Amino acid sequence: MNFQLGALMRSGWKFEPMKNVTFSTNMMLFSPYENFGNIDVTWETLTSFKINKYLSSTFSTQLLYFDAARPKTITENGIEIAKHGIQYKQVLNIGFLAKF
Repeated sequence: MNFQLGALMRSGWKFEPMKNVTFSTNMMLFSPYENFGNIDVTWETLTSFKINKYLSSTFSTQLLYFDAARPKTITENGIEIAKHGIQYKQVLNIGFLAKF
């Protein structure tokens, strides 16, 4: 747990680009007062699809960047294999709907 005072900006947007498809996005930016200008980012998106009356699907992404967690390069035998700093997650769900 970490307690910090700082500035927070949050924004979101939701719309329906076509019938049975909904897209929403939310972004949160935080900058602590002690290191003002170093920004932490949390950005999430969600796309929902209603395929037919029995099937639905969602696709979501999440991007995290925390300035305090500086990028670190991992090497193996002198070869760069990974760079950490930005975390990214994506999830695809497919659902079956049934009424009883």
